[in-house]
Amino acid sequence: ANTGIVVSYPSSVYRTSDAGATWGPCFGLKHSVEDICYADATTLFLVGSDERIYKSSNSGFYWTEVDSGLAQHLFLGVEFYNASYGIVTGEEGRVVVTTNGGTNWVSSNAGSSGLLRGVHIFNQQNAYVVGTPEQIYKTTNGGTNWFSDFNGGNSVSLYKIKFTENNTGLICGSDGKFLINTDYVIPVELSSFTCTG
Repeated sequence: ANTGIVVSYPSSVYRTSDAGATWGPCFGLKHSVEDICYADATTLFLVGSDERIYKSSNSGFYWTEVDSGLAQHLFLGVEFYNASYGIVTGEEGRVVVTTNGGTNWVSSNAGSSGLLRGVHIFNQQNAYVVGTPEQIYKTTNGGTNWFSDFNGGNSVSLYKIKFTENNTGLICGSDGKFLINTDYVIPVELSSFTCTG
């Protein structure tokens, strides 16, 4: 509970083991960082725009490069459901899936030629990815096939997607775009927020 990671674009990653009282550098990373996630309490994955996937098995202290099988490919998003199952997204609609903790990866295309950035995994069968241009894709078979769940146009980039415990979907994007979905059909755009606390 005292360990944490912070990323500063483009390439700085720092680690704390004393709940933020002190921060130190991580080792083994060579290039820029686009996204990072925990797979379990001590295992983390990180992707970068240098066509790299990195893995740490010691709470982010040391990182090693993982071979995705895709050379010269821009990776932008990463999410793990558990220590074994994870999804990485990138350019040209590319999605790569691992079921064994990053040892092997299977590549597919979500049907887009754009940049896919955000991932949310419900379980090892169902997941969403979002990206540019304003696209949301869904899989129901573990990432083997993807279908379009929402197409909002071409003017906005979608960056992150997360679902709350009550299954409300939240998506943030460029130009202040924020989408919410409570029925899994059509995201509704929120044009303003009221803060009450």
